Amino acid sequence: MEPERLEKILTGFSAFLQAEKGLTPATVFSYGQAAADFCALAARHPGQLYLPSPWEPNQLDRRAVEIYLDHLKRDLGLKPATVAYHVTVLRAFFSYLTHEGYLPANPLRTLLPAHPTHTPPPPQGDKDAVQKLLAPPGGSLPQARLNLLVELLYGCGLKPSQAYHLSAVEVCAEGAELEVHLGEQTLRLPLSVEGRQRVEDYLALREQLGQGPFWISPRGRGLTPGALGRQVQVAMEAVGLEGGPATLRRLGARHFQQGGADVRSVQAFLGQKGLGGLDAYHATAFPRVAAQIQAAHPRWNAPEDEP
Repeated sequence: MEPERLEKILTGFSAFLQAEKGLTPATVFSYGQAAADFCALAARHPGQLYLPSPWEPNQLDRRAVEIYLDHLKRDLGLKPATVAYHVTVLRAFFSYLTHEGYLPANPLRTLLPAHPTHTPPPPQGDKDAVQKLLAPPGGSLPQARLNLLVELLYGCGLKPSQAYHLSAVEVCAEGAELEVHLGEQTLRLPLSVEGRQRVEDYLALREQLGQGPFWISPRGRGLTPGALGRQVQVAMEAVGLEGGPATLRRLGARHFQQGGADVRSVQAFLGQKGLGGLDAYHATAFPRVAAQIQAAHPRWNAPEDEP
């Protein structure tokens, strides 16, 4: 196939993802790059994928894709999760080709990504270690920043990506709730007295440096997600906790459950759509979901439960 025509197809695929799938620009770019890698191998070595030279889009089939996926695993040594991602991308790419009439039917309609079945072990650590993380007062901006990050991850169950990319936080008038702004999305979270102090400590120190990104250094420069994650990880290692921000979030869910929270509340705390895989973070296997029991975390103390 001529390079100009292939480029037109890949550009159309990106537009299709934005218009039909509503994916973010970063995801669209990643999908486009993965689809381009497949097409590049087909262009360089069509015989390797059992394609004629030259080949047309209507000659792409499932066999070519399966050979390509085997190439990713055996020749490039990609991890199963990465190969599964490429399956998802190519399913979308072939869906686009079918939608545009390049193919009469989608040959990958029944090809599903083989996600790894291994469940990671539950995070190790106890409540005392987490309390050590939160014990130091927020006297300096880096310490106040760390205290607030730990509060958001461990106490509120925010995903690391949410915590890193929030644009603002506001303590509500009554002081018992926190509004977290994530672009156009706003989350309203219960807030403890200690948590409110951590928010106020960081906001006060940040205000001294003027307006700018939410997460900043003492020089007023914005911090990348990588820098924020490393600060949390280093602090966790200092108190004997293995892992990183995502582990800290799961520890919060584990301690929440050990304190008496029901399964559905833990599911909501982690933002999980399903219950599968959460049993790894509980002391025992999941029982049948029974009646609501008294919640063990302030977030789930509904007003009607109060005397």
